[in-house]
Amino acid sequence: MNTPQFTVDDQIAGYGLGVGVSRWHGATLISHNGGGAGFHTWQGWVPQHQVGVVVLANALNLTDFTPDEIARRAIAGMVEVTRGPLPDDQPIGPWKTPGRSVSPDDLRRLEGTYSVGGAASLPASLATFRVEQGTLVYARAVGPFVGGAGTPARLTPHSPIEFVSEAARFRFFLDQTGQVAGVLVQDRVTTDTIYLPFNDRPDDSAGTDKPAWQAYAGTYAGKVVGAGGTIPIRATVAIKNGHVYVGWGVPLKAAEHAPGVFFRSDGEAVRFEAGRMWIGNRPFVRINNLPATR
Repeated sequence: MNTPQFTVDDQIAGYGLGVGVSRWHGATLISHNGGGAGFHTWQGWVPQHQVGVVVLANALNLTDFTPDEIARRAIAGMVEVTRGPLPDDQPIGPWKTPGRSVSPDDLRRLEGTYSVGGAASLPASLATFRVEQGTLVYARAVGPFVGGAGTPARLTPHSPIEFVSEAARFRFFLDQTGQVAGVLVQDRVTTDTIYLPFNDRPDDSAGTDKPAWQAYAGTYAGKVVGAGGTIPIRATVAIKNGHVYVGWGVPLKAAEHAPGVFFRSDGEAVRFEAGRMWIGNRPFVRINNLPATR
């Protein structure tokens, strides 16, 4: 139950069977959280120290991680009282292959935005990779709840698809045509891992720009549960370079599967019908039309 599933090399943190598993100051933190209309919870325990904490809050806000923060501080305080100062987790090393140079063409095919997702209940955000002065540069995810791009990280190549920074390791995946499909990002301290599907690049070829898509473009109103009740949100649908972009937060590129049915780059389904839109199972109602962007 406490073993991360479908791990990659050196991965210790991840998701087990119903619980999150992460490195924690030389020990293992096992946790789970949840929330709904008017409540938010977090529970965590460190088996090696026989310490656990549960926090229950009578509020829920998409940007509020207070139960998590309270519980982690409580666990740390209890362990420090009995065991003394907490040791730091040591980062994992780079890829086992030595550093090497990579051709400009191999670097350029990795450029673009990658979807951090958000599913139907959270806004999407993007991570960006670009080539600067012969080096691949990573800008961490940006979006409504991420807090800005931060300082870009210059990556050291260990193969045409494997790179490392001070904070993370990166492994890109290519499709059968040699085009990038996504990237696996592994935190070097926690070893937690996330896969980011490819979204788009600045020099994408133009899409089919079907006339029927113009009927979908516009602003849509929906809502999510938050502190004190429901929070109104806005989603947009736009045509950019002949492609459909859908989402709240950062719109993501979407591919048509059938008339009125699309899949975004993060895999989330989008459906249009009679002035309504569903992102996953979350309904939106169109409130105005937008001119399509080309």
